Amino acid sequence: MNKRAYSSTASEGAVTDASLLDSSLFESPKVPKQGTKTNKKKKTDKETAGRKSMTEFITTKENETKQNKTESPSIEKRLDEISAKLSNVLTRNDTDIIKNIIKESLEGLKEQLLGSVVKQIEILESNMFDQAKELASLKQQLSAKDQEINILKQSDHSKNQTYEAGINDLEQYGRRNSIRISGLSNIDSSC
Repeated sequence: MNKRAYSSTASEGAVTDASLLDSSLFESPKVPKQGTKTNKKKKTDKETAGRKSMTEFITTKENETKQNKTESPSIEKRLDEISAKLSNVLTRNDTDIIKNIIKESLEGLKEQLLGSVVKQIEILESNMFDQAKELASLKQQLSAKDQEINILKQSDHSKNQTYEAGINDLEQYGRRNSIRISGLSNIDSSC
């Protein structure tokens, strides 16, 4: 049997002897036999044709690891994308938290609006109260003016009556002195 003088693995990455690498890993040692048929020789050639040599095995393994390394970042990227999408998905707890936040913000807005509306109502009420006071004072002034007008009308009426009576008396008694008789001379008598 033929033993190998030097042994190494592809993962060690050590430099290996090329003559050792050329021998097939899966070959059985060839012992020349006499009297074998050519059919057997053809079978062994066909069997060894499907087998790889050690250098081919190492290079294919290196290529596979390189492909795995190049595929792994793309797989990692894809996993990161999936993880990001999953983190964006809302859970039931998240929706409850969001509902509570929305309720609190709406209550805060409602309180602010209510406060501003109450303030505006108070301002309007104070304006109405001021206007009501002014209206009441104007009504009092109006009634006072009406009373003054009535008093002035009464005094005017009474004065008119007094003046008319005085004028009437003057006219009635003042005619006596104004009588003229034609044919008599005008004598001024002073008594």
